[in-house]
Amino acid sequence: MTLKVRLAGLTTLLIASTMALVLSVVFVRQRTSLLEQIQRERTAALEKLARISQATLDAKEERILLSYLGAWMKSDQVLDMALWDLKGRVQIHSRFLQGDYSSAGDAVADGFIQEANRSTHIVWRTTESGGRRRLQGAVPVLSGGTRFGSAVVDYDADALDRELEAALREVIGGLVVIGGGVLAVALLAAWIFAGNLTRPIEDLSRAAREIGGGKFDTTVEVRRRDELGQLGKELNRMAAQLRELEEMRDRFLQAVSHNMRSPLAAVTSAAYHARQLDAQLPPSVEEDLRVIEAGIRELTRFVSNLLDLERLRAGRMQFNFREANVVDLLDESRRLLERVAQEKGLRLVFEQGGDRLLAVCDANAIGEVVANLVFNSLKFTPSGGTVALGARADGAHVRVSVRDTGPGIPEDQLPNLFGRFRQFGGSQSRKGGSGLGLSLCKEFVEAHGGNIWAESAPGQGTAFHFTLPVAGPGPAKENATVSTADRRTAKA
Repeated sequence: MTLKVRLAGLTTLLIASTMALVLSVVFVRQRTSLLEQIQRERTAALEKLARISQATLDAKEERILLSYLGAWMKSDQVLDMALWDLKGRVQIHSRFLQGDYSSAGDAVADGFIQEANRSTHIVWRTTESGGRRRLQGAVPVLSGGTRFGSAVVDYDADALDRELEAALREVIGGLVVIGGGVLAVALLAAWIFAGNLTRPIEDLSRAAREIGGGKFDTTVEVRRRDELGQLGKELNRMAAQLRELEEMRDRFLQAVSHNMRSPLAAVTSAAYHARQLDAQLPPSVEEDLRVIEAGIRELTRFVSNLLDLERLRAGRMQFNFREANVVDLLDESRRLLERVAQEKGLRLVFEQGGDRLLAVCDANAIGEVVANLVFNSLKFTPSGGTVALGARADGAHVRVSVRDTGPGIPEDQLPNLFGRFRQFGGSQSRKGGSGLGLSLCKEFVEAHGGNIWAESAPGQGTAFHFTLPVAGPGPAKENATVSTADRRTAKA
């Protein structure tokens, strides 16, 4: 999951949580307001009932109140309505409308009616009888300026609850519509916000990876004036400084490599002539001569690697691609390097994966890659260890491997093994060398269209692998001389 998606999700979650809290508060307030409104409407209805009852009593016309009760009884929320005097006797009842006068009688022992007659304001109570919940409301009634009794209304509490639930559903429906719209806008705003914030971070991250990988011509387009914009400017400035240092280093190494060739040739010639007098040299001089020859080999490889890297970077390296048997190339490399392995007390073995593994390559360049990898393994493998060469078919490629029984390389250092002037390994046993050999191997292998990598762990040895494209079917290919500049153009 990308940073943009995570940030958009987090922003949306924050907005949604805030919106849910706000809508919850709005719902509670709406519910409270609705309940207060319903209560006001019932109170107003009872007060009107008290006025109608008073008018009926003053005019001594029961038809006024009965007509009013008839209108009320059309509601499914009202069960009964009655007018009681202070002695607890029914004066007018809604049942009279159906000709039922059984409710009229002497005083009744109803505690609620008695409480209502003693009260000077509206009273309410909730009861349950016969499986039905009732809400009773009583309002004082006057006649001729004195207290006559109370008017009582029995509501169906379940019907009242259904009315409230219907009203609340309407409120919830409105809040859901509002919340859905706000959430949709929030999602869009969060996505835009996350994009505006993460895009420069992703650009900076990409540029940092490329600069860390040696592409010092990488720049970041600065479009902001905040801290991220300032960071982009600093990254561009750092890349420019690294580019300048890289150019200075290249010029210095170019000068060093060219100026070392003549003195190195002279020393090599002197060592060769001294070796011709081998029978006349004392043992101490013989040992010194062996040290000189070893130093010459190291310097020769160093200068050769420098010149090859310079030609590769300048696009002047010429490759002679042809169909070759990788098995023969590795066997030849083993024979050439076997004496060096024996001098160090190591075994150099060839794990042959078949008689013919055909690949398209420059034999000299691949021989140099193998030599560099083997020399590295010989250098860091303790006496008595083993270095193994091997090759096998791997799909559309031939995989070449060089394995050793050395101390291994920490996993966190593997990604940087093939950088220029990188010395691999954290322990002293893995240090040494110019740091050019593996970089040159990478350049050569990638120029062939292959890949190179290492597998290792401390105490478990190291294995280097690289791949070459297999030769296609048909007759052997004609020799093709291609420069690195041509291959870069072809890739582009």
